[in-house]
Amino acid sequence: YNVSAAGDHSGQAVLSGGSGAGLSDILKILDIAWLIGSAAVLAWFVISNIRFALKLKKERKLIDHSAVPADVPDHVDVYMSGIVETPCLFGIFRPAIYITAESCEDEAVFRHVVMHELTHLRHYDHVWSVLRGICIALHWFNPFVWCAAFLSKRDCELACDETLITRMDDSG
Repeated sequence: YNVSAAGDHSGQAVLSGGSGAGLSDILKILDIAWLIGSAAVLAWFVISNIRFALKLKKERKLIDHSAVPADVPDHVDVYMSGIVETPCLFGIFRPAIYITAESCEDEAVFRHVVMHELTHLRHYDHVWSVLRGICIALHWFNPFVWCAAFLSKRDCELACDETLITRMDDSG
């Protein structure tokens, strides 16, 4: 490569030389690599969530709304499922609460678990989860984004716990 500061380049150094691969070719390759990585990560998120949703639909039992705490709105279904290892809120457009069989064994535990998941709904944590997934898909190459997503999920749990504990302290 020859570095030249002469000519009409306003004092900027100009690289010229032997290989046919210029900066624009390298940027095109990086763009394609980024696009493939983003598509792969996004596809993984979508496919894993669809699979989970299909498993949940097969292996769930609707809990009668009269058995759930009165705070739960009528449009929010509560299911018992052997698929989930821990209680969770799942779904974007019609989120539902999924709880374990063990959570149903004790009335106080059942109420606290359902109220915890309802707090996730009130905080829009199911929407934040999608946004975390989009950020990871767009910035799959950046370990700081993965770390931020992990910390964001943890913060959602801590905020939910704090809200629920505060409510419990205020009510009794």
